[in-house]
Amino acid sequence: MVGRIFYFAQDSLETRRKWFTMWENMQFIGQKTWGMTFPNLRRLDACFSRELSSKHWGPNFKPFCHWSMPNLVDLRISGYHPPPTSVSFVGSLQFLRMHFDAQRGEVYEIVQLTRFLSVCKALEKVDLRFVNWISASPCPIHDILSVQDVSVKLQYCKTTVSASICSSIRFPNATKAYLSLNNCPYMQCFDDFSEGLAAQRESLIRGFLLGHPLLNTFSLEYMSGAGRDSPIQVNPAIHVLPSLEKLVLKFVSWQELVFWDFPSSFNTKFLPSVRSLELHTYNLALQWEGLRIWLEQFFAQLKKQGDIDTFESFSIYNKEKFDPSVLSKGLLSELLPSEKILVHQTSS
Repeated sequence: MVGRIFYFAQDSLETRRKWFTMWENMQFIGQKTWGMTFPNLRRLDACFSRELSSKHWGPNFKPFCHWSMPNLVDLRISGYHPPPTSVSFVGSLQFLRMHFDAQRGEVYEIVQLTRFLSVCKALEKVDLRFVNWISASPCPIHDILSVQDVSVKLQYCKTTVSASICSSIRFPNATKAYLSLNNCPYMQCFDDFSEGLAAQRESLIRGFLLGHPLLNTFSLEYMSGAGRDSPIQVNPAIHVLPSLEKLVLKFVSWQELVFWDFPSSFNTKFLPSVRSLELHTYNLALQWEGLRIWLEQFFAQLKKQGDIDTFESFSIYNKEKFDPSVLSKGLLSELLPSEKILVHQTSS
């Protein structure tokens, strides 16, 4: 059984006139359903599009926090603060999706989220999305041990704030993680595009990976927000993940992906024994030459380490048409047999 609470409110004069009526309706629902039991409810979606008043965060706007849902395993919240630790479903919840856009309401304190996550002992998968966050209160580190699969999306957020969020919440037993640092150049960006920004973002990624040492699958989506004329390059520190087997990279501009600075001995086993590499891109034909160099370095290093024979698949997911014959030319064709290379054209 799936339950849904969707409350969409546009920021308009008409909506503000009707605010009192909407608040009364939610108050009525809260009063009539307070303490009710829903034993068959396994998934609940709660979506609030915009904060219209400070009363939005009051108990009358979250009646589900006062329901008994002993078998709830899937909770998806958007535009809303984390539930209190006293809710009835902390013992059954297995999946949590928590999305919040700071331009649509007052941000919550990260400690609210960490406290809730800490009491959900059956939690296995989390999907956290932060949009337009330019501040975050300091929060002690919380290790959530039960989670195996984590997704953290940081869109149009200030890099220092993103780093603070990532350092506050860790899932050290997770084996799969997705990290998105997305700053579209056509949207507002809160970062100062200085020389130190690349180092800040690299430090953020490295800190995230160090907090999740057991990962065997890692996906990184990166868009710097600087535009193609002034790329902000990053070097994802996957060498800190000894168990990594699958690496997925999604870059809008492959100019922003740089190879690792190896130790003095090039033969050192610097990279983990990656078995699968996936690249998700938009128009690879325009950027192939730059990416080709990175790929040749990547597979050359696997060969130096003695890991090229155990490598299983290299997949490219490209939105535009791409001639796969270019992959059979140059050093790449010498390092990797054609049967291990797959090219897919995607619709999005």
